[in-house]
Amino acid sequence: MSNSSILFSLWVGVASTIGLSASAVSQEVGPQAAASSEHTHPRMDFKHPWHLDLPSKLMSQGQSGTCLVRFQVDSDGGIRVAQVVRSTGFPQLDLACAQNILHQTLLPATDHGVPTTEWVTWPISMNAKTPPASERDTSAVPQIQQFFGLKTNLADYPAVVREIHQYKDCRIRLWVTPEAKVEKLEVTQSTGIAELDHACISALEGAPFTAGTRDGAAIGALAEVTMRWTVR
Repeated sequence: MSNSSILFSLWVGVASTIGLSASAVSQEVGPQAAASSEHTHPRMDFKHPWHLDLPSKLMSQGQSGTCLVRFQVDSDGGIRVAQVVRSTGFPQLDLACAQNILHQTLLPATDHGVPTTEWVTWPISMNAKTPPASERDTSAVPQIQQFFGLKTNLADYPAVVREIHQYKDCRIRLWVTPEAKVEKLEVTQSTGIAELDHACISALEGAPFTAGTRDGAAIGALAEVTMRWTVR
């Protein structure tokens, strides 16, 4: 196993809206996506392995931990929306988790053979042992419903495309009430383009969220979502 694999352990498995199943396995072993003849979940494409940008400076400073990242796998396999639903305890390390996910692709979910959008949750461990599934509860964090796809296509904003060479990211912090109503949206990372920042807010305002819960009761809670805008 390479030093990079030792430092940055990415674990993958079949996900639900509140975390991974107990059968999660290492990327190096190769996951078997739970599937039926009607539906398959997003899964690794070993013809296009992930290349991870290790935050070596942060880790050399003693930062370590496991983050759970929930992300949207589009019907083309692209990953353009991510949410850290369990923190490492280090904000910059959490950001590195999300940024690494946004650079990747997967084989998309399919429904009766047709590619479709689906959200999954995978843990990323940096200089830390990946916790068991029993310790990966993310139910207290509001989350976008599993089969809803946020639209982040720059082709919908032709006036903006001329200003962008590759992609633009925005990060939005918001509050979700116990009734699953989205409120208090705030841009915490700007694309640098006002029209796109407004599009980020509008997209999340219209997204169906599941409220966080504690002891079985719905609660109000914060969420932060990173969106990557690309032309496709």
